[in-house]
Amino acid sequence: MVKTILPEAINLDLLVDRIHRLPKSNKAPAAAPKDTIARLHFFHIKVVLLGTIRTSGLPDEYKNIKIFQDFSAYTMRRRREFQHLTTELRQRGIRYKWGFPAKVLFSMDGRNFTIATPEEGSDFIKTINRRQTQSCALSPSTLQHAHKKSKTNDT
Repeated sequence: MVKTILPEAINLDLLVDRIHRLPKSNKAPAAAPKDTIARLHFFHIKVVLLGTIRTSGLPDEYKNIKIFQDFSAYTMRRRREFQHLTTELRQRGIRYKWGFPAKVLFSMDGRNFTIATPEEGSDFIKTINRRQTQSCALSPSTLQHAHKKSKTNDT
């Protein structure tokens, strides 16, 4: 499969250190396939492989396979702590990516942001919500309405 996705890779670079299947979860349906974990020998092959899959997708014969990077329980737990921030970013249509081990990186209004702690994420959400509220309060229609109201009060 890897040779199909990365035909330009040299066979020596496509070393797999180990590969094994995990037992199925008790909650998984009986027909569900077992997960398989593979450790590629060279990090750069993993990076290129995941990038190629992300941009080009898998060839048709492998469309039923899903490939994910494996993270430690610590990294997953830390990333879950940012759920409030990532949910807010997705709702606003802002694309983000993960820094290692648990940082959220994104661009907004032409500026790059790195949020390293969940507290920074909460503060950032409060700030952008406050700015949005202020910009709505000072929108042209609000200002026109306020201006008309002040004229009627003056007469």
